[in-house]
Amino acid sequence: MRVSKQNLHILFYYIGIYGLIYGGSYTISHFGISEALSRNVIAVISINSLILVIALFLAYSFSQRSDIKFSHVLGIKKEGLFGSLIFSGAILGFLSLVTLIALKLIGGIHSTDEFLKIIITKVSTYSGTPWFNYANPTMLPFVALVVWTISGVLFFALMIAYPYEIINNPRYLPIISLLFVFLYNNPLITGEWKPDDIIVLGILFPLIYHLTRNSIGLILSYVFLFEFPILVAFLKGWGITAFLILFVGRILWEIFCMIVVMIRFVKFKSQVTELTS
Repeated sequence: MRVSKQNLHILFYYIGIYGLIYGGSYTISHFGISEALSRNVIAVISINSLILVIALFLAYSFSQRSDIKFSHVLGIKKEGLFGSLIFSGAILGFLSLVTLIALKLIGGIHSTDEFLKIIITKVSTYSGTPWFNYANPTMLPFVALVVWTISGVLFFALMIAYPYEIINNPRYLPIISLLFVFLYNNPLITGEWKPDDIIVLGILFPLIYHLTRNSIGLILSYVFLFEFPILVAFLKGWGITAFLILFVGRILWEIFCMIVVMIRFVKFKSQVTELTS
């Protein structure tokens, strides 16, 4: 079977990205410097930025879609932005709704105050990002937004949009999703196979990209709606008021997105009914 030049380029691209992410993670853990790095905010930003720059260089080097802008190959464009934001927001809103129902049924939560107490307790006791404790509290929310935006660009622009646009064949979407799942959180090293990451980020977000061809909405939803540490950064950095503004804002936006999607679905259903009647 003859392998096309385009597929060969994307193969080398994936080898480079996997080598970069897994090679970097293995090197850090093997030499026992992960704990030291996790306490250094500048090191965290620098390493993430360096990985992103190298990944962008690899993507640009292997890009063969000369018919469109490089930014468009990454899904960074105006077209499809609203749909990308709305669909991803609606999915995350549904996830929040399921979590709320589970807390009510299993956890016995009967009031808003009880719910907020549980959320605030969980956020305030979160210890998954040690470098939060070493950052300037005033700058912590900004730094957290920068770090997770870098991750968002790396994973959604470079690991979903880029291969999708370069291959330019929707039949490869399941493979792109699978390769994303094996890269996000470095599960082959860390053993982190989180169901929500796999289902939402690894399956549903690629489907949204297939529909909208826009990665900006996915990145923004990932940073502001999906990632729990962002809430932690706002609480630890700017206090309870800033946390509540972000938390309530997330809920209101997710509700808006779910309403818009339901309205679109009803309109689409009525149009189908009219055509088939």
